[in-house]
Amino acid sequence: MKPGMTVTGRVAIRRAFEAIANYFQHQLVVEQGRMEVIEGAGTALVVMETVLRYPDGQGQSVESTRRATYVFRLESDNQWRCTVDNSYGTSLLDPVLSEQG
Repeated sequence: MKPGMTVTGRVAIRRAFEAIANYFQHQLVVEQGRMEVIEGAGTALVVMETVLRYPDGQGQSVESTRRATYVFRLESDNQWRCTVDNSYGTSLLDPVLSEQG
């Protein structure tokens, strides 16, 4: 998924994951780093360091680190459900910041 694109529903989410796997030639490795959870009023904001490793298309490996953000809601069945999955995290602001600088 590219920034600004959204998917909803199981079928569309599955297709998005399949497209991501195909794009990275099924070689995307994701590792979790540090994580902070800020919780209040049945909602939780999760900020997590995510390390990605993937092929660059020329036989080399690329490593990048993101600070992903997720929002969870506590449902009536006492289960947490992810309502916002932003794997790009705060880097979504980068183009805006560079345009202003």
